Amino acid sequence: MPGAVGPRSATSTRAAATNQAFAFYTHVSDRYDPFASRVIAATAGEAPYVLDGLLYHQTGLTIEEHYTDTGGASDHVFGLMPFFGYRFAPRLRDIKERRLHLLPGQESGPLLAGMTAEPIALGHVAAHWDELLRFATSIRTGTVTASAMLRRLSAYPRQNGLALALRELGRLERSIFMLDWLRDIDLRRRTQAGLNKGEARNALARALFFNQLGELRDVGSRTRPIAPPASTCSSPPSSCGTLAISKWRWRTSAQPTKSHATSRHWAGSISR
Repeated sequence: MPGAVGPRSATSTRAAATNQAFAFYTHVSDRYDPFASRVIAATAGEAPYVLDGLLYHQTGLTIEEHYTDTGGASDHVFGLMPFFGYRFAPRLRDIKERRLHLLPGQESGPLLAGMTAEPIALGHVAAHWDELLRFATSIRTGTVTASAMLRRLSAYPRQNGLALALRELGRLERSIFMLDWLRDIDLRRRTQAGLNKGEARNALARALFFNQLGELRDVGSRTRPIAPPASTCSSPPSSCGTLAISKWRWRTSAQPTKSHATSRHWAGSISR
């Protein structure tokens, strides 16, 4: 894909499928074109793979803001995003049930009464700050992938110092984001617009199915429908057509001052 110029942002959402065995996790720009895609297990959580598409895509996009549904958000992801200069803007479904974590000694005041939980363990974050920097550097340089390390951290026992430090940092970032979300209507509109672009592009990919009607065939087995990735021309739907239409639409419309990108999750199944 040719490189793009100017600031960009990204979003991730997930589409479910019946009897799914694997899924395609795809990042889509605000021009409706994909810039990263990978196959993951259908039962895998989305959050560990959010950063993979943002960090390891081979395009000229400069990502500034990333949108996702609740499935792509976790405290660990919130904690890592600032290390790479991304603003994380998920649409949290259960935001009313989540609690704010203030700094030690801060008072919530009457307006936030009942919305706060235990304070951030700043001492623990400070004690493991050098580890956090090494952790982020390893991911940034590609020594390890973000998804591999986040999966490993989530599997660690609670007493793991690095995992707890990243969680505390993520709680702080999430609390700041939740306050911004409640008071900033433009942030809510941008997030919804970014997610809508992912939905619109997915609908276009479905509309352009051709040949075997979007089915992947396994020799000797029955065929089952699958929502395929839209990043290659060899997939069953007309991905080249989808990309061409997306480019045409963007070029014929007024170019935005700040672009957005959406990562989208397609899920499907194939018999073995």
